[in-house]
Amino acid sequence: MVQELAPPRVLLTQGDPNGIGPEVVLKAASEPRRLQQMRLIAVGNPDIFKAHLATLHTDPVRWNVIEDIEEAVTGKLNLICPPACMGGPDVPTFGAIDPKAGAQAMHAVTWATEACLQGHADLVVTAPISKEAISKAGYDVPGHTEYIAAMAGGEPLMIMTAGRFRVALATTHIPISAVADALSPEHLARILRQVQSCLRDDFGREDPTIAVLGLNPHAGDGGVIGTEEVDWLLPMCDEFRANGWRVSGPHPPDGFFGVGKHTEPDVILAMYHDQGLVPFKLLAFDKGVNVTAGLSVVRTSPDHGTAFSIAGKDQASAVSMGAAIDQGVTIWTNRVVKGNPTSGNR
Repeated sequence: MVQELAPPRVLLTQGDPNGIGPEVVLKAASEPRRLQQMRLIAVGNPDIFKAHLATLHTDPVRWNVIEDIEEAVTGKLNLICPPACMGGPDVPTFGAIDPKAGAQAMHAVTWATEACLQGHADLVVTAPISKEAISKAGYDVPGHTEYIAAMAGGEPLMIMTAGRFRVALATTHIPISAVADALSPEHLARILRQVQSCLRDDFGREDPTIAVLGLNPHAGDGGVIGTEEVDWLLPMCDEFRANGWRVSGPHPPDGFFGVGKHTEPDVILAMYHDQGLVPFKLLAFDKGVNVTAGLSVVRTSPDHGTAFSIAGKDQASAVSMGAAIDQGVTIWTNRVVKGNPTSGNR
């Protein structure tokens, strides 16, 4: 018997007020199906949301200003303002990098993550922040993923999704010069187990297929262009295959995407950020979703940034933000129904 679930409490952080974050939150949250099936709660400064709303050439969003998450209702966009979000700008300066704006965006993220950790909300969908702005505000983190992981505990795994097209990252926001040293048989084996667990628990793929990309050009060409593949990456994949895992590779990354093999596996494991995200965004930009797996908190986000150049112009697409909301609810539902509150920490 399928468990009857109450409409999920979905927290939508405002993002950088000078970017498109508040705009895509408003647009995605105005979709009638989501309003009826979810309790959507925008987290941030109400004056910022009102300023963005004034730039839109759409019907006004119905508001429900609340002071407590339990007051949230379906049918309207609920708006809650943590006290810390009242500091900083009340009016956006579209396109500007402002440390006060960065701080305000992170206050919303902090509050929303804590609310999920305390059981007051079910998931958080984060609108884009400016890494430069939050750095100038004093936040020594490379982005949302690491910040939320530090609060929630666990080991984060970044997976980009667009339908059945999924790309997981073995390393995330580190310099390219540090990638080879960050990789090892032990690290990759742990990541593979996380990927398997996440695909099963969060995406419902009981026996997923995983394609592993090589680290070096042409996957090393038999050791001619780097030896990581022959030294340990291929033997590690062979060991997983011998144990019944549906793992392929290591594949030459350029040819893998070039001939369209990305449509075949359930997930592709890339060795570093741009190896996976450049082809992903080329093929699925504006409709992809960033999932942070491996944590007790369900967190998703759109696959784009602050887009300062079009902020305040009613030009931002909310397709990715809407997909992030829907994907987050699906993951939360799978975890609740299957009784798996944490994915990837086994």
